[in-house]
Amino acid sequence: MFFKQMFTLFDLESLCTDEAKLTSFLEKYGLLSPAAAVSSCTSCDGPVSDVVFRRGKPHVRCKRKGCQVWIPTCSGSLMEASRLTNKQLIYLFFFWAHDCAGDRSTNMLGLSHTTVAQWSQRLRVCVANAEAASERRLGGRGAVVECDECEIGRGQKGLYGHKTVVKGDVWGAICRKTGKLFLDTYDKWEKGDLIERRFGPPSVDDVADLCASRIAKGSFLFTDGARAYEAISKKCGYKHSYVDHGHGQYAKDVVFGGVTFRVHTNTIDGCWGRLKTWLNARGGAQDHLLWENLKEFQWRNNLSDASDPFLTLLDLVRAGHFPF
Repeated sequence: MFFKQMFTLFDLESLCTDEAKLTSFLEKYGLLSPAAAVSSCTSCDGPVSDVVFRRGKPHVRCKRKGCQVWIPTCSGSLMEASRLTNKQLIYLFFFWAHDCAGDRSTNMLGLSHTTVAQWSQRLRVCVANAEAASERRLGGRGAVVECDECEIGRGQKGLYGHKTVVKGDVWGAICRKTGKLFLDTYDKWEKGDLIERRFGPPSVDDVADLCASRIAKGSFLFTDGARAYEAISKKCGYKHSYVDHGHGQYAKDVVFGGVTFRVHTNTIDGCWGRLKTWLNARGGAQDHLLWENLKEFQWRNNLSDASDPFLTLLDLVRAGHFPF
């Protein structure tokens, strides 16, 4: 298999040693608008100096003694709107794309934890917007899709059994053929006048719209035995089979159209374990940021082996998914 050559940290260090190469690279990916010639001062209409890099960004300076203001040579791009230098931002993008710890950015770049957290959230929203805009239905005729739900939360000390603090219910589906993952949040509310969260398996109303919009007709839908999926499969045109986890059944063989399939939900269950470990490594997810965290995990999971996460992130920023 052919693997695309990745953009390494050594390549980034070599790039940042040359201001002209760095500027050309940022202009190529739309992070920096091309420098426009500034022939006169915007304040006093006086003559200006040649372009110099001030705080890592191109500027000219008015030559009049009474003015001498610094004027940016171009404006309107992401890099120019930030107070950070171009080198600091491009390193921050690189570390975030490769899922490095935030301490690496604070120690190496001299940034505060607040600054790193703010830019990480902006990049998280960027990839979440990109994932939401590019999502396609999973599966198709003859393709196997595993579907399941999980609860993101935590248990209180001294209490065992069901999660005592639940931040949100997550629905997920993964296609065995392509490996593409889809995650989204949904609500389980009690029916009636009292608005209260309901525990237990999902109902047809909870996940029917998600299944219909995210799983293509004709797919083989494998679940863990929740009763709602039998009715959903008949309504949406899926061939459904399940394993009964409640009675210790975790895999079985089933024949559809003369072809034997192995029915299990181990693939999507493995995603739940990786998702919770990934969230715990970041101190958990706040309630109002859960959807963005799910989409970031989905984006990282769906990246192909031949895709460079750093260059892919820059492409998403250039495409206009960056929120600021």
